[in-house]
Amino acid sequence: MFNRKIAAVALAASVLLGTSACSITNDIPTLQQYSPSEGVDGDTKSVALRNFLVLTNGTSAELIGSAINTTNKNVNFSLSYEGTNGSETANYSLKPQQKLDFGYNGNAGLAAAGNLTPGQNTILKVTEGSQTISLNAQILDGTLSQYTDLVNSLGAAK
Repeated sequence: MFNRKIAAVALAASVLLGTSACSITNDIPTLQQYSPSEGVDGDTKSVALRNFLVLTNGTSAELIGSAINTTNKNVNFSLSYEGTNGSETANYSLKPQQKLDFGYNGNAGLAAAGNLTPGQNTILKVTEGSQTISLNAQILDGTLSQYTDLVNSLGAAK
């Protein structure tokens, strides 16, 4: 009788371990942070930068993306990136937990100083206090259908 109980427990433990062992040894992709679109993500001490990229229509270009204050304090930061005619820089303030969209949801993007070539990249620099991070942002045009409306509205009041 005792042997049957031990065998039953051993069998149950083997089945449990055999059906769950994959998650013990494998890196689960759903737990990995990634950029779900063509944009680039980054984080400063207090600002989460999400889905930043540059869109161009051949004559105008704008930086789009979102910045989120991840703290319970006001945060000041600046964004800059290289256009063909030099660097563009803009300063922003975010209230606690505030999200700021660039280029959509009724907000203007950060305009480039000149035409940028689709398929290339530009360096986006984000400065918060004494910390500066650099992100390699893609330059895209309206070839991808999800960006066509945004590209067609470049330079127009939003």
